Amino acid sequence: MSRKLVPLLITALAGGTVYGASAAVSWYLGGGETLLPSGRDTREGATFMAGCAIVSIVLILFFALLRVDTTVIIYRDGVERYVRRRILFSTRVSRSFLPWNEISAIGVGDIGGNFGPDKQPAIDLYTEFVPDSARTPHDTDHRITLMAHVLPVEPNTLLALLRKLHDEPDQRALITRPDAVELLRPPPLLERFRAARAHKTAQ
Repeated sequence: MSRKLVPLLITALAGGTVYGASAAVSWYLGGGETLLPSGRDTREGATFMAGCAIVSIVLILFFALLRVDTTVIIYRDGVERYVRRRILFSTRVSRSFLPWNEISAIGVGDIGGNFGPDKQPAIDLYTEFVPDSARTPHDTDHRITLMAHVLPVEPNTLLALLRKLHDEPDQRALITRPDAVELLRPPPLLERFRAARAHKTAQ
């Protein structure tokens, strides 16, 4: 899982908190030049900045205490997904392993965004049955969802690799090679644009 977004978000919120609190305190104490814009250099503007600082602190605590770590491991024998969900002071771990011969199909899906109607790309692995202990909120009785948008790999490249290894058993030995990471390196951007245009034309 990519672990860059949350620290960057917390850092940005912390910077906003410091500025908002400093601007509000500076205005109320009347100590020299205000940090507020000229049009906002009022009591209401200072109060607004203080409110923004408080909201930023709440969001920092929220992101610090809510964390979902997802790891997807591709083996010669199958695919493993490990999810660790931390909500406040409670931690839940789910681990699922699907052998290639138990995956009936690999499809394209999406999941709802956390803060709006936007959809995020997902890869669906269909199987006979998924036990409750191995499920996440996006899984079903017969489907395990890989949240592709949180993984540090181009989603279409991961999808193509999974389908290749699923459909061509003789190619699974590629996973054991020292340069196996190259299998997850996406093609050049121009080549991807051409493939997207060709796919759109074919439809």
